[in-house]
Amino acid sequence: GELTLLSGLTSVGKTTFGKILMHDFAIQGFGSLIVSFETRPTKLLKDLLHLRLGIEPKEAGKNRVIEELERLDELPIRWYDQKTFE
Repeated sequence: GELTLLSGLTSVGKTTFGKILMHDFAIQGFGSLIVSFETRPTKLLKDLLHLRLGIEPKEAGKNRVIEELERLDELPIRWYDQKTFE
């Protein structure tokens, strides 16, 4: 296995880059884990939905969002936030 850590100053795109990279690896079958102390898991999920849908989830319609959530659930992606470790 391999471990890749992204670090840097606040608001320079670490989380955005990590989400895109994680998603691309996951659709290829590679497991991914994101641990963020700045971004809540609900925000990460919303951003992944936006990435997959190409539009904001609230604009996509309930059925399409549910379909994408089911597809996302099948990917080997896990994420944790600060509350996980408290």
